[in-house]
Amino acid sequence: MASSARLVRYFSNLSNGKTVLWCYLIWWASTVAHHFDPSPSLWINSLGLSALIGVAEGTQPPEVSLQSGDVVLQASSSERSALIRKASRSPYSHVGLVEVAKDGVFVLEAIQPVSRTPLARWAERGEGGWVTVLASDAHDTTERPPRMAPGRDAAAKVVGVDAARRMTHDTPL
Repeated sequence: MASSARLVRYFSNLSNGKTVLWCYLIWWASTVAHHFDPSPSLWINSLGLSALIGVAEGTQPPEVSLQSGDVVLQASSSERSALIRKASRSPYSHVGLVEVAKDGVFVLEAIQPVSRTPLARWAERGEGGWVTVLASDAHDTTERPPRMAPGRDAAAKVVGVDAARRMTHDTPL
């Protein structure tokens, strides 16, 4: 009896914040009890997915050596960007051209007027700082060798070896 009186006194003296936390705990516990699935296959799948996500979290996107003329895409977090993405049915709302200069790497973008924005600042405006790079292998075939062999081989079957080589090596764009 004394322990139940202490429990009633404890709950009656709770601050609003602690009351909300207790309500959340009770809701969470009842939800878990109602929806709990003891199936081993579910738990094994969950552990596997957790391991994959954990490994993916530790990876970095591949390094890209940007060159002038590369195209960069991003999705901004502004309301206007959301409208652009919805209207264009694209995950991107902004596009720019890379300029690698002596004074840094810049993005030439069409905002009133066309501007030359440092790449780091341009990337910061995007969701999560992510930028998608469409890098053309044609700029420097020694630094970024083209991966066009599958296309060249398929084209050779249709237009011949010499024409396929001209399309993929001499004029890859």
